[in-house]
Amino acid sequence: MNPVIASLKSTASIVILSGMLALSAPAWAEEDLWEEEAAWEEAGEPVEQTISDPLEWMNRGIYSFNKFFDDYLLSPVARGYGWITPQPVKQGISNFYDNLTYPVVIVNGALQGKFSQSGSDVSRLLINSTAGLLGFFDVATHMDINEHHADLGQTFGKWGLGSGPYLVIPFLGPSGVRDGVGLVGDFFLDPITYIDHNRTRYSFRAVEIVDKRYRFLEASDILEETAIDPYAYVRSAYLQSREQAIAE
Repeated sequence: MNPVIASLKSTASIVILSGMLALSAPAWAEEDLWEEEAAWEEAGEPVEQTISDPLEWMNRGIYSFNKFFDDYLLSPVARGYGWITPQPVKQGISNFYDNLTYPVVIVNGALQGKFSQSGSDVSRLLINSTAGLLGFFDVATHMDINEHHADLGQTFGKWGLGSGPYLVIPFLGPSGVRDGVGLVGDFFLDPITYIDHNRTRYSFRAVEIVDKRYRFLEASDILEETAIDPYAYVRSAYLQSREQAIAE
């Protein structure tokens, strides 16, 4: 194959898969975000907070673009995956990808000075990677070794850096300047990044994307049914979840 064409095809694949992954991660994989949504559903309105969104006109346009992408591609694929895949297999796949996040969690826990937590996370990674068969079985939880969440954006927040203006990035979803930079740093701690074989790496990414989106289908359906302004709800939920993560 012509090397120029091969390069273009490779670049296009990276853009598509990276975009889908980023959409699924900040927008759909924030567990605290959906916990906030459940609380709002009971209370009937979001919690008041001061929000810096000077580019709201642009952010809303990008939000609509991301939602179109999700509605017509990512969400249907995730629903099909949920329908055809047995539950034990889906759980094992989710466990496997959760286990792969632990290099990010361990390093950022240490950077935040949570050395005991970071040590516990090392134990969790080692146990699930061995006795748990590469993480497909969550043995560590059954041993009362709790899971934690940490990322570089949170670490920057712990160090006193502000989030900056709210941003919705194409494919990346809700973010801020601080968290956007943090995503780049976390990318280099992700084991999948270092798989040399392109097709294998893209395959791992594709399954990761679909798995993450599948996990939050029900929560996103609730958001669409109950929120008068989904953009404002997602914005408020995201910012509150980040503030809570930094305060912990």
